[in-house]
Amino acid sequence: PLAAADLSRLPLHEAVVREGLRRWAPATMVARSVSPGASATVDGHELREGDVAAVCVTAVHMDERRWPSPEKFDPQRWLTEDGRAKAAAPFTFVPFGGGQRQCAGSAMAVAQAKAALLLFVTRWRLAPDASTPLAALDEHVPGCFTGWRAGGVWVRLLDASA
Repeated sequence: PLAAADLSRLPLHEAVVREGLRRWAPATMVARSVSPGASATVDGHELREGDVAAVCVTAVHMDERRWPSPEKFDPQRWLTEDGRAKAAAPFTFVPFGGGQRQCAGSAMAVAQAKAALLLFVTRWRLAPDASTPLAALDEHVPGCFTGWRAGGVWVRLLDASA
């Protein structure tokens, strides 16, 4: 059986999950309203009580100033040279929001993703399916703030033991 301690001993595995969340965040937009009595200036724009500020998570995760070659899926960016896990700079990796309003379930979601991926790769291999051209992976469902793809993503499952 799989234990939580097993997952913490797999830094490359965690790097793959984190890079997947960076590249294809579960929610692509986070919006917050300015609290009563509060105000702020962001990049020269004054935000006042009741104003809504939106952060495009995809833009943060694809910013070349923070992520070299951001379009590339590169789990190594999450590892030190000696293979240990490396954290992102504050507020550069926000697949579940950030700060005090970060999703309360984010740690559980990551743990479940790591467990599911580990169990999956021990039993299955994915193969591309011709019904999903690679170009379609960047086509989002219009008006949808999640990572859903227009038409879905079709793959073939192959037995890993074969």
